[in-house]
Amino acid sequence: MKKSTKITYYAHIVFMSIIMILNLLGLMLNEDTSVKSIYLFDLIQSVLFLTTIILTPTTMKKGSIQLSDVVYIILVLFCLAHFFLGEICGFYAKVVWWDSVLHTFSGMIITFLSFSVISLLNDSKKSSVNLNMRFSCLFAFCMAITVGVIWEIIEFTSDSLFLTNMQRAYESIAEGGARGEPLIGQAALYDTMKDLILDALGSITTCVLCSIFCTKKKIGLDKLSVIKIARSSNLKEDTKSKLAITKSTNKNIETNILNDNDKLENYNRSELIENNELIKNSENNSAYDDDGNISNNLLNDFVSDNASSQEEKNSNIEFDNNISNKKLSK
Repeated sequence: MKKSTKITYYAHIVFMSIIMILNLLGLMLNEDTSVKSIYLFDLIQSVLFLTTIILTPTTMKKGSIQLSDVVYIILVLFCLAHFFLGEICGFYAKVVWWDSVLHTFSGMIITFLSFSVISLLNDSKKSSVNLNMRFSCLFAFCMAITVGVIWEIIEFTSDSLFLTNMQRAYESIAEGGARGEPLIGQAALYDTMKDLILDALGSITTCVLCSIFCTKKKIGLDKLSVIKIARSSNLKEDTKSKLAITKSTNKNIETNILNDNDKLENYNRSELIENNELIKNSENNSAYDDDGNISNNLLNDFVSDNASSQEEKNSNIEFDNNISNKKLSK
């Protein structure tokens, strides 16, 4: 993890810890049951977000995936807008358009992250998937709508269990979002349908803009990806292993050359000893001519035979050394 990424990561953890503590204090200090329920739900959300943030680096490391600094910055800003400004400062109740803006941007963010996931699938060696631009946009749009629907299910569950008013199906009677009289008919469904429509609009806008940008620049979706496969460490490990294998191979070749040279030297010595012994034996066998001298023909034949034999053996060993030197140079 880079230094800038670490700073953003730990800042996110500190920020979410503060949000969790504030929700816990709100839960303990408020006596209104409906307001306490809201703080309880926000506390559960903050704990889940904090746990996800802490476990993210470990999960990414196991999958050899790197998250860009942009992802952490977006998460920090989104948590600031949702938890601190929206829930604690009451922007959801005070500012009419606050919820609409966050839903639009959430659709855009999820779509953008979906493009990164598609890029990972296209680049992965374990997958044979290779999606084109049109199908990638369709996949990203479906992901954004799916996440939006899941969030609406969470809001409905919160309203049912914790008596909150996240779906705005009740009249709001407090800044914290405590609910009053229930709304009737389409008014009760207005907030849910508006959120889903804004999720869709945010996703469609992102798909159109990314398609135009990639087509104009003649680039693929991988250039827009904020999630990368961590190949640098694997590449270093492969390079180190190849270098180690090369060094061991070179050492083996050098060892073989030294052994061959030692053998050649020992062979020459043995041949020299044998020649001396043969000359002595010839002297002892009285290989003399009529004048009492050693027979030149006999001695010359003996030396020439041994010389040719030695040259033949030396040439064979030099041939082996040349082959070993060529392997070493490679």
